[in-house]
This record gives sequence, structure tokens and C-alpha cells, in this order.
Amino acid sequence: VGIKGNLGSWDYDSAFNHAESKVTDSYTDGYLSEARLRAALLTGAINVFTLNGQDAAGQAALNGAKILGEVRNSKGTVDSFDLKATSELMKLPAGMLAVALGAEARKEKFNDRPASVLSSGDVLGGGGNYPGANKDRNVTALFAEFNIPLAKDLEASFALRGDRYSDFGGTTNPKFAFKWTPFNEVLVRGSTSSG
Repeated sequence: VGIKGNLGSWDYDSAFNHAESKVTDSYTDGYLSEARLRAALLTGAINVFTLNGQDAAGQAALNGAKILGEVRNSKGTVDSFDLKATSELMKLPAGMLAVALGAEARKEKFNDRPASVLSSGDVLGGGGNYPGANKDRNVTALFAEFNIPLAKDLEASFALRGDRYSDFGGTTNPKFAFKWTPFNEVLVRGSTSSG
């Protein structure tokens, strides 16, 4: 959901976004419970040396060790709000000095719910246990960018962006760029940034 328009000399653009992702993982065949397979082997019903398949009792024991059905159910959501505004501030000898300002706020959530067979690491050859996770974080950001005409064929831009993450801190990143057009057919760009 968004809105855009102008207010005086400023053009603005604002939006609220909601994104949601749901994932389920189900085993239909081919995965075995290590604990149930070990117990089945100890019964002696499974013939580990045959090349001709198991008899009915051996196959039933193998079937009993299979992991079937849903083993993971996960959901992730992102809710964000952003606002951007641009304006021409003043006339310079080579053109108009322009500015863009913006802000963003996001709420990110992730809930991963593995079944006990996964979280305990009981999948034969599965690579260990997969603990669940239920996490969220808040992210806020501010940015400003100035476009500065230096000559008829040369313009520079300077930008600064700051991001703050509730789970590990923040970063501030500057960027400088230029665009040089010596001829209509030739365009040279360059930039440097930190962060």
C-alpha cells in the first residue's frame, strides 16, 4: 500500500509492505529413524546380507523405521514502512542542486519449527540435529543523497546511509560518485563507498 505526491517543492513517495513466506517439508520415503532402525536390526528380522529384498517380516521392520509425513513447518514475515522525498534546493552555475531524503523501518520475524525427529538428529545420515528458531528483529534506516552539478558535463553525488539492527548494532556508510559526459556518445562513471 503506497502513496505518492508533492508538497510544495518536494516530491514524496511512501509505502507499507507486508511479505510472508511459509514453508513445510515432508518426507515421503527414503529417510529412516536411526533409533528405530537400530531397534529393528536388533530383532533379527532384517536380513542385512540379502540382495533379493527382505521377506515380509524384514520389510515390515524397515517400514517401521521410515520417517514419513511433515518434518518442518516454518514461517517468515517482514513488515516495512518507507518514506522518500526529493527536491531541488537551489540553482548553481551548472544546474540545480538536488537532494533525496529517506527513512525506513522494518520488523522481521522468523519461526522455524522442526519436528522432534529433526531437532533430535534422529535422521539416519541427516547430518545432526536441527534446532528450531523463533527470532525477530527491528531495522531502521535513514539516508540522504545530494546531486551536485559541477559543470555542464560533470556532476557529483554524495550519499550517507545509516542502518540500525536491534540484534547486532548499526552501520553508517558514505558514498561518493561522479558522472562525466565529455561527448553525447561517451559516459564515464565512478564511485567509492565505505561499509
